[in-house]
Amino acid sequence: MTGNATFGELWRLAAEQLRPPADPVSGTPSAEHEVRATAAALHRMVTALAGYLDDPLWQAQGRRFGPWGRAAAEARRAVHHAEQIIGQGLSADATSKPRDGTLAGRLDAAARSLTAARDLLHTHFGPSASTPDCAAAPAPRSDWAEVVTSGPVTRALLAAVAAQARDAAAQALTLPLPAEAGKRVTARWRRIPHACTWLQALDAAIQAAQLQETVPDSDLRLLYAIPVHAVPGRQLPEDAAPPAALSAGVVTAADRACREVRDLGPQVRWTPDMNAAALRRAATACVVTCFNCEVIFTSLTPAAAGSGYAELPLLLDDAAATAAAARTQWLAVARAWDQMTTEYSGYPSAAATDIEDLALWTGRLAYADPSWTPARGRSASLRPGSELGGSRAAMTGTVAAAHYAARAVHRFAAAGHAQVLAASTARHLYIPTRYLPESFNIPHRLAKAPANHVDALLGRYDGAGRASRRVLDTVAGIAELTGAPSQVLTAAARATGRSPARTAPGSDLLLQILQQMGVTDPALLQRAAALTSETGRLLEEARTQGARRYAVNSRQLLPARPGYYRDPRSPLAGRDPHRYGAGRGPAEPELEA
Repeated sequence: MTGNATFGELWRLAAEQLRPPADPVSGTPSAEHEVRATAAALHRMVTALAGYLDDPLWQAQGRRFGPWGRAAAEARRAVHHAEQIIGQGLSADATSKPRDGTLAGRLDAAARSLTAARDLLHTHFGPSASTPDCAAAPAPRSDWAEVVTSGPVTRALLAAVAAQARDAAAQALTLPLPAEAGKRVTARWRRIPHACTWLQALDAAIQAAQLQETVPDSDLRLLYAIPVHAVPGRQLPEDAAPPAALSAGVVTAADRACREVRDLGPQVRWTPDMNAAALRRAATACVVTCFNCEVIFTSLTPAAAGSGYAELPLLLDDAAATAAAARTQWLAVARAWDQMTTEYSGYPSAAATDIEDLALWTGRLAYADPSWTPARGRSASLRPGSELGGSRAAMTGTVAAAHYAARAVHRFAAAGHAQVLAASTARHLYIPTRYLPESFNIPHRLAKAPANHVDALLGRYDGAGRASRRVLDTVAGIAELTGAPSQVLTAAARATGRSPARTAPGSDLLLQILQQMGVTDPALLQRAAALTSETGRLLEEARTQGARRYAVNSRQLLPARPGYYRDPRSPLAGRDPHRYGAGRGPAEPELEA
């Protein structure tokens, strides 16, 4: 969906190379050369398989999975035996390139594809932050890193490795013993079936684990869908772009926004990107994005009536309602920033720019005006539902775009909450003294933000996060119902334990009780699922508020240091605090009585 290369593309390319060709290559070289080239190519294939089993990313995870951990250990021993057997006396042949289309050529091409697929997974990791050594323990550098090392994906990868080993062994065993072969050629040929026996033992160990814990097809699809970690370039929509191109642009813009938010996370205490202007603009862009998603869901409802999914119109209505509620919560966040500023100010962050681009892309998709901008608002005519969901491809593409947009908005709520909490702890939040009661005699233009103001701002981010989560959950259900390509996001959340059903351990007890009672009424099961999801959100909110209270309960209203804002080295030197919030309407102070 993002247009980047995926693990499945390279893995399937290797699998295709291990299939017998329809037309054998003519002009077969000498028998001795063929045996030598096949043994060298099989050695490279075994080395590529051993790279997966020896990789520290999955070695640490494999020990946690019971039968799969034992299967991984047995497979590792088997591949090492095969590598040792087939690698005897091949030092001079390791660099020889076999002919394309021959057995040796196909094994060599499969080994290159497997190595490239493993390198693709490693793009989601970097060297440890504690040491510049590239051989250090890898550190995650994308959201997919946790998926790569998750239990379901690790088991799926082991099953896929076993399938490649089985196919490679089946192909290598087809090499006949050359007639009138010398002792050296015969000895080398005998090593090939011996090594293939160990490859078959590798496959048998994984198959034994499959009998105890079967790897579902959904886990394999998630493994194949992992994309390469590459930050897409910034793009702006072209005039009169078709809906399919606009949907792809929404996905790219949302992916960029999520990456920028992740990169900003560890720096929130000191980076200049943590400023009121950037957070206000990001909140405003989230307001526009939620409104555009609401328009998209409303436009899709008539087209969904003839799509063959009876539940789709109701889900789209629910999605539009949740998007409207999220828009209201984000509007409260944007207005809250009219009463507060930060130590750094003046320019928007890269994350704020990307979420503004997302607002523009979703607006071009929602409205028929080819030059729509957020300044036009709802005055432009809506795009007809027949263009957004007239066909299955159009429907799934539009749903996927809305799914990625909802994910980005939800990420911004969590990131904004973390930024405000970090800035509050570091005492980088300020409030103009004109918003304080007259009982506070502070002879300065700005003062440290009091705890109740910080608490109110964090509460607004909490509300926006919960509302955005409801939008994300609703769109995820629509994506699974329609088979949209964005359902991989839901699968990734389930693999890492971040799906709503796993937010609160033990919160699915109600569903288990109903299943034990034999209840099959869809209405009762749906109500139980809603209560389960609400329980998880309640516990998550309680944990968040506990952390927030711990950070702000000891804060007191303190004036700025005398002469601080007259210091020319201060980033706020010469700033007029009355300019903050200008042009956005009156901002009433929200102080506790």
